[in-house]
Amino acid sequence: MKDMVKKAGLENEIIVDSKACRTDEIGSDTHYGTKNKLREEEIPFTPRQARQITLADYDKYDYIIGMDEENMRDLARLTKGDPQCKIYRLLEIAEENRDVADP
Repeated sequence: MKDMVKKAGLENEIIVDSKACRTDEIGSDTHYGTKNKLREEEIPFTPRQARQITLADYDKYDYIIGMDEENMRDLARLTKGDPQCKIYRLLEIAEENRDVADP
């Protein structure tokens, strides 16, 4: 997503961040399968240490994007039910009714 925003020249208008929905991901780097796919597609990435999404993040961002139904359940729980209707499953935006598969 960061690469797409940069290529569109929108990096000063759109902030892209990645957060964990579960505590077992905290501190982890990007999944090795994801990194392999990014390299294969020649999409740049940087190392990271996952942090869990918070209510402050919910207040800060206009859109919160989950990859699958499990993310959606976790995000609803972590944001007290998404009262501002900011949470979307990624492929719903593309009008597809399916999850993004894990790498």
